[in-house]
Amino acid sequence: MREILFKAKSMSGEWVEGFYFLMAWDGVDISCIGIEPLSANDYSEIYNSCYKEVVPETICQYTGINDINDNKIFEHDIVEFEDCGEDGFEDKDGSDFVNRAEVA
Repeated sequence: MREILFKAKSMSGEWVEGFYFLMAWDGVDISCIGIEPLSANDYSEIYNSCYKEVVPETICQYTGINDINDNKIFEHDIVEFEDCGEDGFEDKDGSDFVNRAEVA
């Protein structure tokens, strides 16, 4: 089973990782990333844990896959990979093409 983890850009511009939750404050929904994992299923712990308000459009979920440097890969990350196509499709100098793609 993959780890349930999210990342998002906080209102201060820094990227933060943790658990995602939506908090209603004075009738306004606020997207938050909890920095410290909950130790129990007690809903009140959410309000007592350390959290950051985040920009909702930047929320990405962890794919459960790490890159070759053991960095976590999240949805919408841009990854690079070599083309392992057929012989004869190399670059002028004989090297393979490097591709970039967004993780869906």
